[in-house]
Amino acid sequence: MVEGTPTEALPVPDRRPGGRGLFHALGVPAFRVYVGGQLASTMAVWIQRIAQDWMVLELTGSVAMVGALVLFQFGPMLLFGMWGGVIVDRHATRRILFLTQSGALAVSLALAAFAFADGLSAIAIFAAVAVVGLLSPLDQPARQIYVSELVGPAQLPNAISLNSTTFQVGTMAGPALGGLLLPLGAQWAFLASGVLSIVALVALAAIPRAALLPRERAPRAKGQIAEALRYCRRKPAIFWTLLLLVFVSLVGLNWPVLLTGMADRVFFSGAAGYGLYTSMVGAGALLGALLSLRRQTVSLRSVYLATALFMTLKLASSFAPEPISFVVLLALAAAGSILMWTAANTLLQFSSNRRIRGRVMSLYLLIAVGGQAFGGLLLGWIVEHAGPRVGMAVSGGIPLAACLVIGGVLALRARR
Repeated sequence: MVEGTPTEALPVPDRRPGGRGLFHALGVPAFRVYVGGQLASTMAVWIQRIAQDWMVLELTGSVAMVGALVLFQFGPMLLFGMWGGVIVDRHATRRILFLTQSGALAVSLALAAFAFADGLSAIAIFAAVAVVGLLSPLDQPARQIYVSELVGPAQLPNAISLNSTTFQVGTMAGPALGGLLLPLGAQWAFLASGVLSIVALVALAAIPRAALLPRERAPRAKGQIAEALRYCRRKPAIFWTLLLLVFVSLVGLNWPVLLTGMADRVFFSGAAGYGLYTSMVGAGALLGALLSLRRQTVSLRSVYLATALFMTLKLASSFAPEPISFVVLLALAAAGSILMWTAANTLLQFSSNRRIRGRVMSLYLLIAVGGQAFGGLLLGWIVEHAGPRVGMAVSGGIPLAACLVIGGVLALRARR
């Protein structure tokens, strides 16, 4: 638990007990199976996302509509995120993940069927994205908590970093595969997403209940959301981390809106270029995830420094004169991004009681994911009217300014 000053470093439990190296959490058999399923699930999500984003752009001819798609995707997290955390704190995470993964599979197969029948429309895509969005308030916090049920406390930081590494591999491989399949037809991309979702379900079923560590569940009671908000406000490490993430999630993310604009209107590289740019974000984030495995302490300072690095490089990418320098800066910015997210995730999980952790992580996800719903519309409007380069500059500049201001305030408080 972190009860001290806002910049107090949080020691991470020994991440290499017995000399087992950077990947020691993979020594847990159930976690190895989960990692394989996570890789398939992440690839499925990104293949579908690449296909749906590009198809909406082709069907409507509007980057702003891609931004609106982000609202349908992440908006439910804003509306129902905290309620999802309450449900996760009360019920078995394994059962919740079966439900959400089955829903994702059904959506992928439905989109594939529409595309094979030449009946795919923007309305159908928006409806499918809305269904997946409605599952997110349950799915996302359940995934966060499930990792802590598969490994012990001493292995949790390493497991979080490995989980992030797996996600970044999927983020890199999924868009690349989606970019290869799109020229053949969107139906093949949606079908591939469905097949990978089946693999993820099989992996989840292969983990026996007996392999899960016991978790104290919250009883039914009134005011559990208010309880979580008060808890986060009282904990400096949680409060200041979440405050920074408000600025990051609002305008600092939304890669689809920015990268479709850069591919379509700046470098004129088309769907293949969009897939390449998204893959480079995944490659850079993978580098950041691997670097995070070496982290020995977690503090607010490490979160803020990683955020400053991320946003500085993203701001610089808006001035890149040609595609090569753009993708290099993009990859480096993504490395800073994942260093920020893994530090924030680890700090929040180790700073919160297990009985309330689902709600704490739901608030984290509400800010980190739900904030993109508004940010997608805002950045889509900026890209549409001022151009992709201005959108990229705003996306990096505003969170960087917030990071410097809030970081300065914390430094002054710590000095006093």
